[in-house]
Amino acid sequence: MPLHLRLTLWHVALAALVVLVVALTAYTLHVRSLYADVDQALADDAAILAPVLDVLAEATDTPQQAPTARASSHVRIFDADGNALSLPGSDGQVPPLTPGEVLASDGGPAYDPLVQLLPEVPGPDLGSFTVVDVEGGRERVYVLPVRTRGTLDGYVMAWTSLRSVDQSVARFRLLLLASSVAGLLTAAAGGLVVSRVALRPMHDVILTARAIERSRRFDARVPSPPEDRRDDLAELIRTLNDMLDSLEEAYRSQQRFVADAAHELRSPLTTLRGNLELIEANTTMPAEERTEALTDMRGAAERLSTLVDELLLLARWDAGEQIRHEPVRLDEVAVAAVSDLRTAPDRDRIHLDVEAVTATGDAGALRRLITILLDNARKYAPPPAAIEVRVRDLEGRPSLVVRDHGIGIDAEERARIFERFYRGERARRSGAAGAGLGLAIARSIAQQHGGEITVESPEDGGTKVVVSLPPPEESPGTDARVRSPRVGLEEPAG
Repeated sequence: MPLHLRLTLWHVALAALVVLVVALTAYTLHVRSLYADVDQALADDAAILAPVLDVLAEATDTPQQAPTARASSHVRIFDADGNALSLPGSDGQVPPLTPGEVLASDGGPAYDPLVQLLPEVPGPDLGSFTVVDVEGGRERVYVLPVRTRGTLDGYVMAWTSLRSVDQSVARFRLLLLASSVAGLLTAAAGGLVVSRVALRPMHDVILTARAIERSRRFDARVPSPPEDRRDDLAELIRTLNDMLDSLEEAYRSQQRFVADAAHELRSPLTTLRGNLELIEANTTMPAEERTEALTDMRGAAERLSTLVDELLLLARWDAGEQIRHEPVRLDEVAVAAVSDLRTAPDRDRIHLDVEAVTATGDAGALRRLITILLDNARKYAPPPAAIEVRVRDLEGRPSLVVRDHGIGIDAEERARIFERFYRGERARRSGAAGAGLGLAIARSIAQQHGGEITVESPEDGGTKVVVSLPPPEESPGTDARVRSPRVGLEEPAG
């Protein structure tokens, strides 16, 4: 069932409950008031004739004129044996019942059982009431026993037709029912309109989701609500559009990533396949050419293996894999990273300037970050250009600086160098091998540590990369001991 219909049904159900309570209360109060007035009038009429019995009991003379009741009521008096007495001016109408029958029946209130569900309102308690059905409607009968000094003198009976009161109650009941039904229909129509208007943005959300499902693209957006609208649905739509922006950016990044990865994988695969086909087709290939082909294949396989490892590493981090967080000596990690280049011919141009600095993180990941920065510096700053590696505590934050004096980076390219597979124009012209994943991995490592990495282009040329990490802290569940990698390299002079 649509949400707007469910909301409308709940709205109508609540309105029905309120209307029912109000209608029953109004009906009960009005009906009881009408019939209570009738009962009180009959009790008053009977009380008017009660003194006549007192006079008859104490005197032998018959009163010349009996008191009269209202024109709408009939009143008769009876002696103690239940015989009707005829007095001058008294009502000559025949009563519907005898006093004894009325006293024996005691029929209770005249209104319908629905009104009787609520607590009774006390009425006259000196006599008995009953209701009798006669031709033309119902009649209300009241009998008042009259006693003098404890002796029963007789009875006074008063009765009146309930036809007009019953008709009035019937009209009021019909009017109340009609107004209640009309009110509920109005509430249903109003609730349906209001719910449709209020939930119209939800319909837009559904249409947008279906459009994305059909097109398999994330460029569709839900119509934005007015800026001054601050309800929950408006916030939901804004949040959904922001999420779609992020999904679209991630989707496009993924498409670029897949396309760039396919492009980078194609080159070593083409080299491998070409050399394999060459060796297979030329069985008499000279040993020198075969060795050269095998060397090319080995290099392509190494590039392919490195590229796959880097892609898997980025994929694991994108999936939420976390690194360790434990105290580690950043200066010793830098020395260990330089020690990996012990067999490199240009090792001597790397100058270390480190202080004892402790950071919180993963020693292996930080070592890989420094290795990436050193590898980039060596590729784009050909010998004999110096490479400087400094470890400092800058304003309470462990910091690493790698500075080279190479080709540098154009200012307009610095914003994109951390994108995966991106290589600047100078880097491509230099002819240095690379897939453009190194700095993306370096940034991921820095972010995993809660730090940041920035690239600057000094005025005297080259590139300066600064990695700033959060202050050291002990995390629950980590080893509080400072981890320092084992290195066998002394710090180069200079």
